[in-house]
Amino acid sequence: MTTYLDSSVHQQVAVLFDAGTMVSLGDGTLIERFATRRDEAAFAALVERYGPIVLRVCRATLRDEHEAHDACSGVANGSSHD
Repeated sequence: MTTYLDSSVHQQVAVLFDAGTMVSLGDGTLIERFATRRDEAAFAALVERYGPIVLRVCRATLRDEHEAHDACSGVANGSSHD
């Protein structure tokens, strides 16, 4: 019998495994996986890869830390929708 905890642990291990395997994939592959399968691990890998760059651009453009973080979040949130 599978318990909720077993299921939760299984999901967490799967997410960690997926994240580890995403590191070696190229941007095009990650974009394709997210666009066609809504693969959250692929999207997370892209955010991990490019989030700091987007935040730097937002900081330089807006010159306000709070607004820069809001804009950076908006970019990620907007990218994750259809």
